[in-house]
Amino acid sequence: MLTTPIAAIAFVAGLAFIALGLLGGSFGAKKIGIRPLPTIPRAACFIFGCILSVLVLFKPNWFEQTKQAVSEQQTTNDKGRNLETAITNPKKSNAPPQTTTGVPSPATSPKIAQAPEPTPPQPKIYSQVLPIRFVDNQKDFAQKLRNYLAAKGYSIKTTNTNFSEITGDNRQKAGTIRIIYKSTAKDFEPTLANTIRAQFPTMRLVESLNDSARADLQIQLW
Repeated sequence: MLTTPIAAIAFVAGLAFIALGLLGGSFGAKKIGIRPLPTIPRAACFIFGCILSVLVLFKPNWFEQTKQAVSEQQTTNDKGRNLETAITNPKKSNAPPQTTTGVPSPATSPKIAQAPEPTPPQPKIYSQVLPIRFVDNQKDFAQKLRNYLAAKGYSIKTTNTNFSEITGDNRQKAGTIRIIYKSTAKDFEPTLANTIRAQFPTMRLVESLNDSARADLQIQLW
């Protein structure tokens, strides 16, 4: 039951106080003796010895707390010595920390190469001669459109006409840009239409599929 040295010492001290209270100090050895104690001090020694002995026997954890405090103090001292060693030996303290899980630290992790972004497909430009037919009042605009499309890589041919061969509902309102294309040029027509819209967004643009047209791809300016 006496698990710690402090508990053993307290138990012996309690027995000594009990003996002192019972005997009253009237004992000695050879020429050395202890004078008898009065009644009140004897009673106090007896009661204190009993309390101390009972605490040791029935409350041993009270004396184990001191052991725990000593252990904590020792742990604190060990940490202080480790810190002092790290300060006095900086070369050792700068060593990379060892991981216990076997996973490499972020500093040594290999970099994952990112896949390059896909290159958007190049627009399909009509490589043959692109005719632009225009009426008299669209002559200036026809020249402007010709220069713009030529700068984009198109081969342009302009022709003045009154569209007399077109009748009825097929005729367009004045100021209209009409793109006529055959099925053989359907892959080139969207690029041409988007190119014209980008430069002339306010102009009315009409796109018509007509396999009986003269050219595979042509522009009409009304």
